[in-house]
Amino acid sequence: MGEKYEIHTTRAVEKELDKLPKDHFEVVKDEILSLEDNPLKGKPLKGKLKDCRSTKFTLPGKGDYRVIYVPKESSKACLVFFIGPRENIYEEAVRKVEALRKQGLI
Repeated sequence: MGEKYEIHTTRAVEKELDKLPKDHFEVVKDEILSLEDNPLKGKPLKGKLKDCRSTKFTLPGKGDYRVIYVPKESSKACLVFFIGPRENIYEEAVRKVEALRKQGLI
């Protein structure tokens, strides 16, 4: 088994997690923590989201959700910067990733 990746989240992701009901929080947390062992499990994204990956899962009663993150091989870390329902997620993720790039975080 390879080296575990460290998971980092943005403040926006932490706020989203705080809003979730406990059962949904557990599902999202498990999805995020699964990246420790398998940081390339999500599909690679293209265009302005190049270098990012997206993993999908289902929240009971809510439907399809996504976790969007950037795996960094050099530091063995994943930066999770967006979680949310599938609808319009990629447009919103582009805004977030551009802000993170300006800050030099990715």
